[in-house]
Amino acid sequence: MTTILPTLLLTGCSTSETSRIQEAPSFSTSQDLLETRVALVDLLAVAERTKIGGQLLAESKGEIDQLTQQLAEDMSRVWQVDQAASAVEQKAAFVQRLNRIQVAEGLLFVKKAAPLNKLSKEVAPVVKPLAEKEGFTAILAKGTFDTFLITIYSKSTVDLTDHVVEELNKQSP
Repeated sequence: MTTILPTLLLTGCSTSETSRIQEAPSFSTSQDLLETRVALVDLLAVAERTKIGGQLLAESKGEIDQLTQQLAEDMSRVWQVDQAASAVEQKAAFVQRLNRIQVAEGLLFVKKAAPLNKLSKEVAPVVKPLAEKEGFTAILAKGTFDTFLITIYSKSTVDLTDHVVEELNKQSP
């Protein structure tokens, strides 16, 4: 049996930092590893194309739109300066506006991801039997930068989104 050891690339770490990093377990080139099959499900597409997903998106749409508008307004005011204020007061007001923007961006991100997190609970019972039937080792959530789940590249042949949409739509007419 051949053993493949993981390579650990460390840049900018001191000796004390590298001693705290644990090396991942080694993998063998067993038949299981060679036959690993992975597929994807695009949760945003499932949300947009199913009744349950549409409901989840609709529930959060108003709040997301309101946060987006608030963020745009805060960003348009970020450079406004009170001429009567001292330089220290101007800087403090600027920092406060930036902090408000960062909080709003974080909240907006959480609100955008929430429906997909809820939807993943609905998708799991559909995906698991399919994965077992088709012999997949793992099913990953495909996403975008806006949805936190990011897939940089995937072949369309491993995308199970259409099947998941079909099954969920059968369950909720």
